[in-house]
Amino acid sequence: MNSKIIKSKIVDGQIILYRRVSTKNQPENGYPYQLKRIKLKYSKFIVARAAIENVTEDISGCADAEIRMASGLGKCLRCLKRNPHAILLVSSADRIARRADIFVLIQKQGLGQRIYDVSTGLCLDDIVRAGGHHVIEKQTESDRTSRQLGLKRYHATGGVMGSIDIGMRSRDASQKKKRLADDREAAVLSVVSRLTSRGRGQRLSLGKICDELDHREIRTGQGRFFTPQRLSQFGKGRPHRWRHALDSYARPRRRIRQIITATQIEIRHRRVRQTTMRRLLKRTPVRHIQTSRGFDTWTCIGHFPHGQARYTSKCDCRDGCRGPPVRYDHYFSSRCDTFSPPLRSAINCNVRLNTFEHPSDEFRSIVVSHSAGKDV
Repeated sequence: MNSKIIKSKIVDGQIILYRRVSTKNQPENGYPYQLKRIKLKYSKFIVARAAIENVTEDISGCADAEIRMASGLGKCLRCLKRNPHAILLVSSADRIARRADIFVLIQKQGLGQRIYDVSTGLCLDDIVRAGGHHVIEKQTESDRTSRQLGLKRYHATGGVMGSIDIGMRSRDASQKKKRLADDREAAVLSVVSRLTSRGRGQRLSLGKICDELDHREIRTGQGRFFTPQRLSQFGKGRPHRWRHALDSYARPRRRIRQIITATQIEIRHRRVRQTTMRRLLKRTPVRHIQTSRGFDTWTCIGHFPHGQARYTSKCDCRDGCRGPPVRYDHYFSSRCDTFSPPLRSAINCNVRLNTFEHPSDEFRSIVVSHSAGKDV
């Protein structure tokens, strides 16, 4: 009866194939051998046509339930739930597990009628009903005890196990372990960054992150599911990178705001400088004369009661030196001899009339001509 069900599912292409080996050295021979056993019973079985999912893994059959549910077996069970008409095929019942509690756990999920052992043609419910899961567990314990006794006898007779290049293998294994840990850490932090960006910077719950990691089939270093407690410990172990991942949404926007603020400040300062230059260009021509003749000041000429303008400055020289205050009236009178007679008379007239702040049109024209280099 069961063989008819399996044949019909093979024809319909509703098969989930599961193959398991215990060590990393066995896949090369173990996977083809298990597939060969299936084809001996069902010659029309072709993986590419009949299987909707082909899962292989190297994991111990004695691993606990959490590890098995987080491994390829758990993936097959989830695939069975998504495809209600599919069945799971294994070459023998011990490929499912070597622990009785795993069989009971699968049966409690209501999937026992959809998992078949090709060698006997029985489903998992039939195996549990006949006590086959306990037989498998006892046989595993017996084999383990026999191996341990054999090793003790071998050591007692002077036998030595190991290899001369064990040191090199240990170094290679350590490097590989570190590389896998770095890849796993990068995968977890990448998921956290994506969830943070998707949530527009909102605080994420550890449970939501764990669900996403489970959906992406990202496991801990021991092959277990990520839980909120384990994820919290993961973040505490690398606080800087964890905070960096949680800040993946706000960090670029904060940087953009800083750039915009700095640009606005620079534009504001540039406008102030431009305004200052425009105001300086509107000063009276006598100030341009003062600058061209050596007056290092922009101090306005004051109105004094005795008709004589006095200019006092801190004497900020062009080379940055600071000296005692200078009376610009003496400096101005000594430099006045170098001016042309019309310009000198115009300046003296303006000094007497205290009109440097509001020069006459005649004085302005003389100053402009003198600035242009004309002899007036």
